[in-house]
Amino acid sequence: MKNRGFTLIEVLVSTVILAVAIVSVSAAFKQFAEYRMRAEKYKNLYMTVLSLKDMIESKPLKNKQYGDGEINGLKYDYRVFLVSKGRGLTVEGQQSPFEVYLYRIDLNIEGRTYSFYRTLYQKTGSF
Repeated sequence: MKNRGFTLIEVLVSTVILAVAIVSVSAAFKQFAEYRMRAEKYKNLYMTVLSLKDMIESKPLKNKQYGDGEINGLKYDYRVFLVSKGRGLTVEGQQSPFEVYLYRIDLNIEGRTYSFYRTLYQKTGSF
């Protein structure tokens, strides 16, 4: 009679190999899912920062201005500081009719602080 089939050892070894492969693949999928969730979170945070930056810069800025709120489920607050104020360049002996204001804006979202600068020009006289 011919031996047809597998021995018990062969079946056990193949079962162990299959189990290790399944565990490895499931761990890789879990890690991928975590990375994907983290990337999605940072994408949302980045888009929120850009939206808030545009919203803040669209308002008239003044020194020590403060604001707060919630957007996309994230709480935020911001502060505006006047860094520098001065007259524009002198052209052909005439003073520029513009005053230049440089503001620093500190935006805090969920414990992370982002700083950016905004330059504004205000006409003060005729040229």
